[in-house]
Amino acid sequence: MVKRYGEKKTIKSFVQSHPVGTFLVMVANHALCIKDGELLDWDSNKFQPTRKVVSAYRLSTKGIDNQLTLF
Repeated sequence: MVKRYGEKKTIKSFVQSHPVGTFLVMVANHALCIKDGELLDWDSNKFQPTRKVVSAYRLSTKGIDNQLTLF
């Protein structure tokens, strides 16, 4: 299940307002993961918390058989 978040936030404010869950976050020309309040990205991007979030999607395995499928 994927839910899109269309809020105008920075990475830092998004993490503060969404401390639980797994999110795929899009910023300009890049994508990163935030899982349970922890930013999972390249080390060089972890020090840019003021980047603007373009869009974000909550990832959930609820109702999915947890099997990786490509299409």
